[in-house]
Amino acid sequence: MRHRRIPRNFHQDLLKTTLSPDIFQVFALSVISGYRMADWLRLFGLPIEQIPRLQLSLPAKRTALLASIPFPGNADEEWTFDFRRPVESIYPLGRLLHANQIRLSTRVRQPQAENYLYARVGLQDAFAFPDLLPGSILRIDSRQPQRFLPLRNGETSRAFFLMEHTRGLVCCRLRRADSRRVTLHTSQLAFAEVSLELDREAQVRGVVDLEIRDLTYSKSPEVPRVLEKFWKPGSFESFERSRSLGRWIRAARLRSDLHFREASAQTAFIAEVLRDPRYFIASGSLSDYETSDTPPRHIQKILSLCAIYSLEFPTFLENVGLPLAKSGRDALPEFLSPSPPIVPTSPSLQALVGHLEGLPHFLAGSLPEVLGLANPAVRDIFWLDGKRVSFHPYLPGALLVAVDRRRKRPQPLFHVAIANQPLYLLLKRDGSYLCGRCSLEGSNLIVHPFSNGLVEAARFRNRVDAEMKIRSRRNVSFSWAQAEQITSRIRNLDGLGDTRREQYSTLILLAAASGLRSSELLALRINDVDFEASTIRVDESSDQRNNGTIGSCKNAAAYRTVLLHDPEGKESMRELKRLLMGRLNAETLVFRSQRGGPLLETTILNQGLYPALKALDLPQGGLHGFRRGCNRRWELAGINPAVIRQQMGHSSYRMTALYSGEIPLDQVRAAFSSKLLEKMENGVAA
Repeated sequence: MRHRRIPRNFHQDLLKTTLSPDIFQVFALSVISGYRMADWLRLFGLPIEQIPRLQLSLPAKRTALLASIPFPGNADEEWTFDFRRPVESIYPLGRLLHANQIRLSTRVRQPQAENYLYARVGLQDAFAFPDLLPGSILRIDSRQPQRFLPLRNGETSRAFFLMEHTRGLVCCRLRRADSRRVTLHTSQLAFAEVSLELDREAQVRGVVDLEIRDLTYSKSPEVPRVLEKFWKPGSFESFERSRSLGRWIRAARLRSDLHFREASAQTAFIAEVLRDPRYFIASGSLSDYETSDTPPRHIQKILSLCAIYSLEFPTFLENVGLPLAKSGRDALPEFLSPSPPIVPTSPSLQALVGHLEGLPHFLAGSLPEVLGLANPAVRDIFWLDGKRVSFHPYLPGALLVAVDRRRKRPQPLFHVAIANQPLYLLLKRDGSYLCGRCSLEGSNLIVHPFSNGLVEAARFRNRVDAEMKIRSRRNVSFSWAQAEQITSRIRNLDGLGDTRREQYSTLILLAAASGLRSSELLALRINDVDFEASTIRVDESSDQRNNGTIGSCKNAAAYRTVLLHDPEGKESMRELKRLLMGRLNAETLVFRSQRGGPLLETTILNQGLYPALKALDLPQGGLHGFRRGCNRRWELAGINPAVIRQQMGHSSYRMTALYSGEIPLDQVRAAFSSKLLEKMENGVAA
């Protein structure tokens, strides 16, 4: 109990300094308050949901289990729909969800942790290549895997198994050697096929029933020398079995096949990504942890250890004498939560992954790393009927595919095998989709075989018969008049506190008047605003993919001072001055959470903007719509394009021109009326 003591001045130290509590103090807070330890960690800026995300960001030499941390949200809510199979073999997921009337239900989800494990295939032990690719994420069904084992001697299994032995984990097919022994089977790579006695030298952890693979993966798997040669298996001891903390960490490092310098370099990468040096662990410290049963002082280092060595955080707590079963069970109240719960009206891709039964929920916070897309959305995902049509050697049985909309020019790689060629999704003139290996020859798109059962190449006129472009949503733009309507509506929304109403409405007016990016607005500090000069300085940005962390701006042109001298700008500055009245600390954020941190854009959208747009029957769009509207307003007012580019923080004139878009007829009429009035006034003056 000595480690769990909380000093009497603990609360004051947290308020006045940058003190970070240790793992024993957070556990004690959870026990005393009855609130979940994960919520306390999140309150201190240490969300354990980032562990699987970090694991997926790091290179993995050996197969490892991923931390099965659930999606943070209401455990009693899930998205459900009655699935009706579409006629087409390729169909946009968003359209499919709309047709099936997806809805939010409040039934209690059954826990998946008991049924499924999740593993990532390593680069140096890809026994099942090419059926399972290095880097793929696998779902392992741990319910009675023995029934899938081959029965006759010499028979090879059709299923892939996750096997655990003295050297770690491996996913492969199994060949029956005798009644008690199986052999690790590989079809293409020169791994030594070692025979293992079940339950004494190895354990079957489960059967692979789902794979998430990267079709752009081009690295060839490696066969290390240590796995080329036959090795003598030892007596198996479960990795999760209770042992001292130091021995457990050492065993985890050896399973990961990491030297101290390699492991230290990975923690340096984590510290750089999270912008916190406390995540870095020196080689000497890593060595010391293996000889001590005392955990690191900083929780950040514990999270780094869990990420690089694939350690389960609850098991780590058990090994330091902090059983999670004895901590608090209740959810943290909404007024204490750093990110209040959101009740969405339609599912985002993150919410779908986090709440649809049967999907690995921890991937909800790791979608950019898994899909390779900076801001993945539902419109980037397409449903495939892989059972009806074999699109490609890697796609039989496929369910979903993610599309990178930025890569629209086919670039065939003639130096690699056909099965490793990149796949493209084409939109045909009749509205149907075609998935396949493509090349561009002049003005023609050539779709090669292995595409929807094609037996010969098909030729299409590019952008006439078919185009390598998935139609995106129309760019939404909000005028100043619409911004005022939206602001008025937000101020009358039910369920929002007065502080949130004022912050959201002022932020939207300022966005419409200044054209600032949402990331720039959410990083504004009081000393960035000069009310006398009517200017706003932009020198920071909020990274919304990293819990709003304040950092550098998007590009060099984004560092600027924006002048707000037009009527709209002056009105927004008056509202901003009213919002900031009484605030004395010039370093604090203009738009901030209850704890003083940056607001999250998703919270603003779901709590304020989207309900207001729905009530006003306006098209749904994000905060960027006010930036487009500001750009258009300045253009119609005749502002010099060079001035607009500087005010908007664009790096080129081309980008500024893209923001104009299609101008609504009412704004065209207003522009003509303004010009006619100006001519009449000039004529009278003459």
